[in-house]
Amino acid sequence: MYQPFVLLVIGLLATVSAPDSEPRTTTAPKPVAAAKKPATKAAARPAAVSAAAARTQRFLQRVNLAPLLRFNPASGTAGVMNGFYSYDYWRLEVVLTAVQRDAKNPGLYHVRGKSRRHRKVTPLSGTIRFTEVALLPRPSASDLPYQPWQPATVSGSFTLQETGGRRGTFSGDIDVDVAPDPERKVRVWCCAADNETRGGGILFEGQWRLGAERVPVIWKDDIFSLARNILTDFEIGSRDVEINRKYSRRGWDTYWENEEWWAERPVARR
Repeated sequence: MYQPFVLLVIGLLATVSAPDSEPRTTTAPKPVAAAKKPATKAAARPAAVSAAAARTQRFLQRVNLAPLLRFNPASGTAGVMNGFYSYDYWRLEVVLTAVQRDAKNPGLYHVRGKSRRHRKVTPLSGTIRFTEVALLPRPSASDLPYQPWQPATVSGSFTLQETGGRRGTFSGDIDVDVAPDPERKVRVWCCAADNETRGGGILFEGQWRLGAERVPVIWKDDIFSLARNILTDFEIGSRDVEINRKYSRRGWDTYWENEEWWAERPVARR
């Protein structure tokens, strides 16, 4: 698992100054070995492991996450996932315009989409692979009347290759809180607290890499719940929430504008 975004950047904030126009690139230091999980007293029995894997497989077969991950153009900018890129908190926007579950592997999704950072739009394509399911506390009947199955956090990994621009790669971990819905079969569950998704919803966290260059990235379906976990001064105002002007040069000045940057531009014909 990748270290939380805030831990990757906090040590560098004292020396980083916000760029005025072009972003700063960084060269990654030598890789640091990932922290090992503490050893358990006894290894899990094969039968228990097999039973857990079978439950996960049944859940992934039953619940199709494609509608939750796929961007709906009718939702406009409200459906765009926003987050942070690099050590200077540049705005990162992501839409997954095509999401298809694999016919043979219910945990594998083939995706295409677009990202926008540094005010440039870049096509993406790749995969999302879900491998773990953790049940969430069962809500009350008043909060979730329809409960044929228990809400859960579905976790896995993603790899998204840029097919334009500098052609880097986004990769890392994904966590999605889901709950049953009587009409759509599945919905994003927004009511989980203090878990992998940092307040419910959909969370992508990892890095962008190109050669030796590595920068942290993180994005979510709800930028404000994410920002509250990372920056104490990102939003200002008590009634009408506004984004702090200190981040305007990093792409956040257009957050409230209804700009359909993901739309295909018509090709002029002679």
